[in-house]
Amino acid sequence: MSTWINENDGVKAQGYGPGTNSPQFSILGGKYSFMAYDTGTTDVTLYTMGLDGVTQIPVDGLNSAGIDMLDLPAGNYIFVFGVDGTLASAALTRIPYHPV
Repeated sequence: MSTWINENDGVKAQGYGPGTNSPQFSILGGKYSFMAYDTGTTDVTLYTMGLDGVTQIPVDGLNSAGIDMLDLPAGNYIFVFGVDGTLASAALTRIPYHPV
């Protein structure tokens, strides 16, 4: 069973099967941590939505498990889970800016 959590300008998609997409979500933009993990070999790709609201433009992809730091503009995004493997999860978490 998949779960979806959207809070504090970040999202978590847990337990998604191969070949599925998360719900579309909006972010404020800035620096984000993109994390993906799975129970098999599923690729997780972060897509930004085009201006038409339909076109999917890949931002970054992780194979199996991993974490990456991304500078993202404000906009609408989705996670796309690859067709191989089993259940996968992904998270996008905003990293607050703290001036020194």
